[in-house]
Amino acid sequence: MKQMKQEEDLNKNLIKNELTLSSLVTKTTTLFPRFPKKTRMIKLVKMYMISLLLFLISYILYYLSLTGCTKTEYECLTEERIKFFYKLGIATLFSSLFFSFLIKYLIKHKQWILIIIYSIIFLIQVFSDMGEEMEHHGRFNMIGFFFFIFFDLIVIKIIEYFYNLVEKKKFKKLSIIIIIGLTITITYLIIHRVACNDFYKGLGGYQVINNKSEDACYLGKPKTCDIPILSKISLFDYSRFIRSCKNRRNDKKKFLQFLNQVNPNLTVTNNTYYFPNINILSYIDSDWGYINEKVFKNITGEKISGTHDQIWITFDEKDKGHINIDIPYNETLVQEKRKIAKNYSVKFENVYMIYIDHISRQHFQRKLKKTSKLLDYMLRNRNAKFHSDEYTLYDIDENIEPYQFLKYQCLGYNTPPNFGAMFFGVSPFSLNQSKSIMEQFSNKGYITATIVNSCAREAYNIGPKFYHVNFYKSDYEGSAIFCDPHYCIPNDKYSVYAGINAKFRRCFYERDSGEYLFEYILKFLETYKNERKFLRLISNDAHEGTGELVKYIDNALHDFLLTIFTKYFDDKTIIIFLSDHGASLVGAYELMLSEDKNFEKMLGFLYMFLPKNSTYHSNLEYNEQRMVTPYDIFGTFIDILYEKDERPNFYFNGQSLFEKVNGHERSCKTYEELKEKTFCRCFDF
Repeated sequence: MKQMKQEEDLNKNLIKNELTLSSLVTKTTTLFPRFPKKTRMIKLVKMYMISLLLFLISYILYYLSLTGCTKTEYECLTEERIKFFYKLGIATLFSSLFFSFLIKYLIKHKQWILIIIYSIIFLIQVFSDMGEEMEHHGRFNMIGFFFFIFFDLIVIKIIEYFYNLVEKKKFKKLSIIIIIGLTITITYLIIHRVACNDFYKGLGGYQVINNKSEDACYLGKPKTCDIPILSKISLFDYSRFIRSCKNRRNDKKKFLQFLNQVNPNLTVTNNTYYFPNINILSYIDSDWGYINEKVFKNITGEKISGTHDQIWITFDEKDKGHINIDIPYNETLVQEKRKIAKNYSVKFENVYMIYIDHISRQHFQRKLKKTSKLLDYMLRNRNAKFHSDEYTLYDIDENIEPYQFLKYQCLGYNTPPNFGAMFFGVSPFSLNQSKSIMEQFSNKGYITATIVNSCAREAYNIGPKFYHVNFYKSDYEGSAIFCDPHYCIPNDKYSVYAGINAKFRRCFYERDSGEYLFEYILKFLETYKNERKFLRLISNDAHEGTGELVKYIDNALHDFLLTIFTKYFDDKTIIIFLSDHGASLVGAYELMLSEDKNFEKMLGFLYMFLPKNSTYHSNLEYNEQRMVTPYDIFGTFIDILYEKDERPNFYFNGQSLFEKVNGHERSCKTYEELKEKTFCRCFDF
């Protein structure tokens, strides 16, 4: 018995020791896993190899898709862009497969070190490869990359979901989803086509007339339209929650940080900083690459003696900035201009050019609704046929005659070719020389003013490619304020967060940036109300890829135009209100390869306002349905300044819009810039 009891105790001790040892092994293997079995080892090796292969392919393809653009910035963003998107699309497909694999397998098997290494390497590549000088397509590469990744991952998840339904034999649920999906797709395809119905629609009841019997070209039309559908719901508006700029403050710290870098010895009083008139810079100094620095070197701490424009920022006790604008009367300038003016007779004493970059006629009507309603009212009043009693909103002098040119064909889908034609009568890419229209107005006794909401003197980058162009300074140039680092980030002119390419609302010291343009011009008009003058207002508020931001200046633009019509318009005044081209910058519609986006980028808008019963009425009305181009804007300026036998003898492809355009001689074949079919929208019948 005693022996049996001893054996039993021994067994209990052995079991206890075995349990203790077992628990110890378990704890040890939790901290230090056993070497995996052969099958598990094979699975891990396969997983590592597949992830590494996908990573290398996606990384190499991504790198190849971005390098190799050694052309100028405009060519990289236009000629090379479609090739770039195809290459980037293929690269991101492999990137998406890699990320999907990473999420599904590496995270599941807790391979955290590998995940961190891959992520860091990839993010370094994406965020560092921004190509300031556009050799890698600038920051637009990053936008395209994340757009494609997002799209591809959604598609992969949908495919996985359908695969799981089939695997689990849930065919009823699968059928319902397919039917719903097909219904939505078919509905969108129908709406897709119907959405183009308003493509020819103008304001005031007018629309494009394509009549073969007329001596006019045939304006083409897309078969499918995405923009009217998606812009109606503001799908790509990234600023929808910014109701007002009132609380979007800009602080003193960022301003002073840049100022102290370039102008460290500046002393100020009352926290007030005075900006220079930007026309003190040469046009070569005005290259976007370093204009911020040049402007800030000339900021002063006290009011500059003299009579040019005065623009200054004052920071209050809470370091909140306030922009102030003053246009003092310059008696010396006035006497000088009057002396010149008395020697020349001109058709109009006041010539106002209001220019919005990067917006088509169709998109103008979609997004600038309040402004469109004002112009619609004026155009309906012009023609009793379209008059409506419901349009009794405005107290506008009925002596203003509006015109809209429905077949206005641009010469390129970026600014230089259109700008060159408008202001020089020649392409800026050619070496043909012509006097700037600004110089010609100045030589006829006009006081001139230019303002653009960009850290620049003109509507486009005056880089080395355009140094041969004979730019001419205005008497007043108020753009220096837009070199503030809150608006235009130094050395980052292609930023998508601030400046003229920003995809977010451009709040600038608690106001939309465009409002300062309107204030500047109205003060200029008030100061020189009784003098001969020519002004250019150039707005970049539509210069971005979403097509949404321009709506935020609608109210201010409407009020600005209404003030001009009611206060600064007389029988010696003409207003030319236009854009240079439609939207062409990279955005969702570009990535979707939308047909209407491709059409609209070559169709800007053009309106003219003249005194009623002018001798040009019948010709202007006739030209509304004829092909006109930016060359004709230049021709009209020349007609305002010179009698027919006195006009400068140089080559340009346009004529005055005060004369009947010969439609039989007008088609895309007439213009060197439009010989490529992708640019032409106004065809022969």
